[in-house]
Amino acid sequence: MKIRILLFLLFGFFVSSAQEMLQVGISGSNNQIRVINLHEDGMVVLDKASNGLLKIKRIDKDLNIVWDVDSELLSKESFMEEYYDGRFLYLLLDQRNSENFSVLKISASFAAIQKINIKTVANFELAHFKASEKGIVLGGSVKTEPFLIFMEEGSNIPKYVTANLKGEAQIQSIDTFEDKIMVTFLNKNRKKSQAIIREFNFSGKITNTTVIPNTEKYEFLSVKYFQNSSQKLILGNYGFGGTNLDGIKSSQGIYVADLNNSNKIKYYSFENFKNIFAFLSEKQQERLKKQVEKKKDKGNEYIFNYRLQINEVIPDGENLLISAEVYMPEFRNNSLSSPYYGGSTFYPSGLWGRQYLSNYYWMNSPAFWGYRNRSTQVFDGFKYLEGTVISLNSDGKINWDNSMLYKNVRYYQLKNHSKVSMAAVNPIVYYVSDDKFYVTEFDNTGSKSLFKEYDKTSLNLGTKSKKSEFENLEHWYDNYFLNWGVQKDSDNKLGYKQMCFIQKIPIKK
Repeated sequence: MKIRILLFLLFGFFVSSAQEMLQVGISGSNNQIRVINLHEDGMVVLDKASNGLLKIKRIDKDLNIVWDVDSELLSKESFMEEYYDGRFLYLLLDQRNSENFSVLKISASFAAIQKINIKTVANFELAHFKASEKGIVLGGSVKTEPFLIFMEEGSNIPKYVTANLKGEAQIQSIDTFEDKIMVTFLNKNRKKSQAIIREFNFSGKITNTTVIPNTEKYEFLSVKYFQNSSQKLILGNYGFGGTNLDGIKSSQGIYVADLNNSNKIKYYSFENFKNIFAFLSEKQQERLKKQVEKKKDKGNEYIFNYRLQINEVIPDGENLLISAEVYMPEFRNNSLSSPYYGGSTFYPSGLWGRQYLSNYYWMNSPAFWGYRNRSTQVFDGFKYLEGTVISLNSDGKINWDNSMLYKNVRYYQLKNHSKVSMAAVNPIVYYVSDDKFYVTEFDNTGSKSLFKEYDKTSLNLGTKSKKSEFENLEHWYDNYFLNWGVQKDSDNKLGYKQMCFIQKIPIKK
């Protein structure tokens, strides 16, 4: 391992203070470059060279390179996922055509690297990766059976654990704490759904299990775990036990179960939110409100025909924020079956090379819809309508909700589009569309204290990337975003064919 400590700006890169940009010459191909956001601690740049060396550069908030180090990798190892716990950066590497993973444990303070090898099993499909100083846990499935792999600190032998649940089950979330690992499962058995919360120690031993069945007329559609100093909650979105006319389950709202209070469940229908349907016109919202009231007058619940995907649950002092998105599946006329049907039951989505599982709405994936086409109609992607943020207090009650409207956002896989960051004073929500990015800041009452639209012209970024200008945009810290990409070195004065550019983008209020 070769270490270089850089206290000044050296040969091989330059910083433009006017544009707040760093350019680094890279040795590998552009799909082997990653810039990992450490927020207040800066960032890490990864460059896998063709000779098998992984070049790691630690960069501070002023775009100065603090140190860089080389680490040897196998030629078939490639990036999969990363996890940062505030002290160490954990990089998960996939050994292609192998049943082995590698984890690089990198200190954010100084150039120290530890490599950990983890043997998996045949047909293991990864969905979750978490790590701490006490160990590493991988979660996924083996032939649709939920499967966990634990590697305790100091051990060279992994522990394999299956869910051993009757029904259709999937791991929904994994959370690591100082002395435990919490894993949530969503299980559907005989048309009933249940949330299962299991507590493990880092050696993979189950220390506690809690089972929460759905209320008779509702069905859990996703599960998330949340814990702070005073709360232990699970939450997610729910629907009715039956399906709509098109065979797809719709979201009806969110539920919150208090694990400190006899697992008491609170259900919040969409009608309890003020801005959940902001994408509708005023007339459409008024018409929907009347329809909801008409159903209530007859003693029934209105069936909403929308889907809600919960992306994150984020601590906000004694409150918590739910980051979610409203979307609708769309269809087009075609006599041929859609190429997007079939395949994995869990409708996998790609991330860094290996196929990852879509962790939410797995029961609503095309394989669960019961058909490959609707007469002459076939699936034509998910139309995303808005990003929404919901604030809950310490009792699990709604403080406020608000939304960001989207423009022309469509995916063929369920994935996060909007992102919520708490790396500033107030929550910041942002998303990218059509070479622009949109930023909204909310105050503690849920009001929009900032809403701005940015493009490369207004920001004077000065780059010529063939890809989307903001393809890798992330909120960094305070009122700064970072964006990065790879482009050809047109001058080639430093001997590099390609350069990785990193932009520090100030958001002016």
